Amino acid sequence: MLLDVRIRYLNELRLGDEVTISVEPAYGTGKTWTVEHLFAHANGEPVARMDAVLGLIDYATRRLNPEPLQAMRSLAARPDLL
Repeated sequence: MLLDVRIRYLNELRLGDEVTISVEPAYGTGKTWTVEHLFAHANGEPVARMDAVLGLIDYATRRLNPEPLQAMRSLAARPDLL
């Protein structure tokens, strides 16, 4: 579940510009994790940054799962990628 998202626009993009996007998840200890998205022109100049805070809902308890990384790994076909 997406709990919070912040987008910072840093530079202008024009139609047809090539963009590189990097995604970096960060799992800590707790019920949430963050994902940082960096958008850059092909030359490396930053265009935007999006930071998101996510949580995994346990539908049985209707609460955030206390250990989301372990829960996702148990369901993943490739848990080593998490």
